[in-house]
Amino acid sequence: MKAAIITASARASAGVYEDKSGEILKAGLISLGYEVAGVTIVPDDVKQISDAIALAITASTDLIVTTGGTGISPTDVTPEATAPHIQKLLPGIPEALRAFSREKVPTADLSRGIAGTTD
Repeated sequence: MKAAIITASARASAGVYEDKSGEILKAGLISLGYEVAGVTIVPDDVKQISDAIALAITASTDLIVTTGGTGISPTDVTPEATAPHIQKLLPGIPEALRAFSREKVPTADLSRGIAGTTD
């Protein structure tokens, strides 16, 4: 099974800081048996995030995981870039992630992450 990881972060894409979340996700997915070529890092930009998702879909990727850009600041646009690619929403997945994170990250409930399937 192939997985793709897309990190949406203006600062990480500009080299201001290292993308740790993408690498953590990569290690976790590999440990679950996924083939992960690498982490794609793009700025918080709807078109660039959407293009990275579209590229992963056309590469017949089984699982696409995005990280970053799901908060409430004006630059957080990952859900808006993701939504057009989703055929069926799976609301239980982001709810489970928020529930799991609630005690560890006080702002977890502010996440606007979405999940779903595509063709």
